[in-house]
Amino acid sequence: MPNKKMIVLAVVGQKGGAGKSTICRAIAAAALTEGRRVHMIDADPQAGLKDWYNRIMVGGGGPLPDDRLTLEWLPQLDDIRGSIDQHYQAGETDLVLIDSKGELSESSAYVMMEADALILPVMATSSDITAQAKTIRFYEALREQAEDDFPPLAAVISRFPAKPSKVQVACKEEIEDTFPVIRRVVMDRAAYISMDEEGFLHTLLRKRREAEDPIMRLQARNFEEALSDAADVFNQVSELADEA
Repeated sequence: MPNKKMIVLAVVGQKGGAGKSTICRAIAAAALTEGRRVHMIDADPQAGLKDWYNRIMVGGGGPLPDDRLTLEWLPQLDDIRGSIDQHYQAGETDLVLIDSKGELSESSAYVMMEADALILPVMATSSDITAQAKTIRFYEALREQAEDDFPPLAAVISRFPAKPSKVQVACKEEIEDTFPVIRRVVMDRAAYISMDEEGFLHTLLRKRREAEDPIMRLQARNFEEALSDAADVFNQVSELADEA
């Protein structure tokens, strides 16, 4: 039976290094923590998300034991729509997350049109603002041409340092003034480095809470805060999708 509440979120943007894959993986962990069933699609021909997933699964850093997560690599555009339809009809998925290729092309336009809402990570740097402003213009042009409703886009300030420079603060303010930005800022955290090396945030948090080493237990706070960032982004963007 179809799951009419299933949401499709795509993480987009022409610039690499802005945190697309990091936010995608973090949102997946937050959704799993909330009990959601998640399917991740790596739409990038370079297969960075798929390679990461295969690596951490071999290392034992996979999802929760009840296996509510699946992932597939779909560099061919036509396969993406088929996968979304399949998961919708099966009714066993609550969230489809698409990690898109870092470019503005037919591929990114296709991904945008298939989603219920779009997430645009933007770092507080002048180069990121310039690059991702091109993504906004690309998105707006597609929205003007669309015959049907077009998914809303939410910019997310990503990798923001705990002790920002004056330039970074000024860039953050510029993003907030010129982009359709959500309220939660994704901080630059050590937890994301561990996530890249070891596995999903919720799994690593559990390991640190259960660790005998007191230093590892102290690290749990960083993972809790990272999951809180991701959960807030997920919930705010999901609300946009529901309102659209």
